[in-house]
Amino acid sequence: HFNASRIDDVPTGKVVTVLDTGFSDPQIPPAAVDAIYQSIPGAVFDGDSAWVVPCDAATNLSFVFG
Repeated sequence: HFNASRIDDVPTGKVVTVLDTGFSDPQIPPAAVDAIYQSIPGAVFDGDSAWVVPCDAATNLSFVFG
């Protein structure tokens, strides 16, 4: 279910994304955001709208386009 865009009027099966490493609100489905942050040791959801990640945490994340 990660193949649905959060941008209006995008054709079915297509996804529009913004690649901005300084943007704090990922423009991907919430389930994908949760899957990414849940994999980071010590990361917790603040119960409102943001994930809190330890300062010394690191992760590798890859996207494949095509």
